[in-house]
Amino acid sequence: MVNLPKFNKTADGVENPVDAWLYVLKHAHEGDPLPDFGNGIVNEALKRIKIENLDKTTLTELEREMIAKEEIECRLAGANIFNCII
Repeated sequence: MVNLPKFNKTADGVENPVDAWLYVLKHAHEGDPLPDFGNGIVNEALKRIKIENLDKTTLTELEREMIAKEEIECRLAGANIFNCII
């Protein structure tokens, strides 16, 4: 088991493929470009999940899904506020 918040290595401190995966998992959400760790498997996985590599149909579908999810969450939040007032 890995406690990701306790993984504090910098990109320069990555020493092996496990470190590279942990670094990617911890920092991918930040939106900054991730370093090339010289690991073909990690680099290929990152290339496949980049949003700019998605086709137009997939992007459109994801966009619709995000809008629907946001609308549902907003309605639920509104309902929760209303229930708290009553």
